[in-house]
Amino acid sequence: MEEKPESRSGLIVGVEWASRVTTIAAGFSLPPLIGFGLDRWLGWAPVATIAGTILGFVVGPLEILALARQIPGRSSSGARGSRQSPLPPESMSGPPKESR
Repeated sequence: MEEKPESRSGLIVGVEWASRVTTIAAGFSLPPLIGFGLDRWLGWAPVATIAGTILGFVVGPLEILALARQIPGRSSSGARGSRQSPLPPESMSGPPKESR
């Protein structure tokens, strides 16, 4: 399989990847930081920080999976919801045709 050369400039590709990495970092770090701020503001024990940390460890990997689905050059056959039918195409076209 031949890979096509990138038609966009290197700067555009670099900014796109920087945005992706920043989104992943925010997915991991923002929930615990928001939880810490809530703990300080409301005077709670580390309840919100712990909840934010757990949320961060759920949201972060989901961001990584979303990034993996967007990588160019991946075939869509492995993506969720795009299963191919095990039947050959001619069997999906309706009732069997009589041969004469």
